[in-house]
Amino acid sequence: MDIKHNNGYSKLAWPIKIAYDILNRDRKKCLEHGAEMDIPIEDRFKDIFNEYIEYIKKLKEKILLSPETIREIKCNLKLITKACKSYLSGDIKTSLNCAVKILDRLKERIVEMPVDMDLFRARETSLYHSLNRKEMFHIPYNKRFLVGNQRYSISGIPCLYLGQSTYICWEELGRPNPYTCNFVGVRNQRALRLLDMTIPQSSSDSKMISIIPIILSCCLYSRKNRVFKQEYILPQLIMQAIITRKERVWGIKYQSTSFFYSDFPFVSDSNTLESDIQKHNNYVFPAIGTENNDSLSEELVAIFHMTNTFSIWQQQLVESKEYTPVASKQELDGTINYLDNSTFGQLDRIFNKNKPASLEQEITTPLNTILSEITMCFDKDSAVSGEEPET
Repeated sequence: MDIKHNNGYSKLAWPIKIAYDILNRDRKKCLEHGAEMDIPIEDRFKDIFNEYIEYIKKLKEKILLSPETIREIKCNLKLITKACKSYLSGDIKTSLNCAVKILDRLKERIVEMPVDMDLFRARETSLYHSLNRKEMFHIPYNKRFLVGNQRYSISGIPCLYLGQSTYICWEELGRPNPYTCNFVGVRNQRALRLLDMTIPQSSSDSKMISIIPIILSCCLYSRKNRVFKQEYILPQLIMQAIITRKERVWGIKYQSTSFFYSDFPFVSDSNTLESDIQKHNNYVFPAIGTENNDSLSEELVAIFHMTNTFSIWQQQLVESKEYTPVASKQELDGTINYLDNSTFGQLDRIFNKNKPASLEQEITTPLNTILSEITMCFDKDSAVSGEEPET
């Protein structure tokens, strides 16, 4: 089934629009191929790279596609194909060597994550069950047996997955019953170097143009209920390269594939589309290094502070008359940001206005859940700082 994008698709920047088209075409081919056998990963890579080149050629008024850039794109295709074929043939050493070379080609995408980013985490539990903060962190080292394959993580290596909105955390869980989800607000206490694997909003730089197909190749559609997913080979190898290089790249920022493959249940227009795209961002941090007394990564515990847990069912119990909608920055244009004014948007604001603490510290005060007070505080802080309110 084709995914219909009714949320300002024509306003998307060209890299994201191309990514959306190419990835959904690849997905359609996979679904038409049938569930009994997979299309070989190298064939999918080849199709994606060739389609990408053809798309770029059509944008000649905006982008100069030089012969050197085309050669670089084709070289990247050979490299990722060799990495995956070597892995599938059992030649792990060669596949990792290729992954290190791929990481070198992506060095332009190593960025700094600013301190105090408002991030979130969610876990699914039984109905109306609350988790404590430590249970909301990464899977403990002494429970490695629970760690399975994810797109950017490997069996047995716990990772801390975070999202840029409570909505995307819920999406990543597969849209479970919201009343079975616990959420927590998270903030990093210092700046961190990250590999940014999101699709850039725009670019005319030849280097960036040449590496976008690598990013696309890490976003491929995968079928559910597969024990082994060939689509995860490349992103997992890149994560392994980050771990083995020991260059203090702490993790990876990437776009949720739900942005490309799922119906976005809120309305976006040209005014809200950019912020809604950012709310589809995820972050993954491998739990490596010293183990603390709770079998958690000592370094990640020190870096990431958390609020108390909260849930949609708790939020609705306290909501009552206190809910004050947050106006869009384009209020004068009559724009309503539907995501910000959803239950997920309310949860985001609750967490963002409560101070997190280290897992080694006890939070003795309950969450401030009175949204009218939070909104007033929101406006006051903005007036003092002279900055736009965050949404």
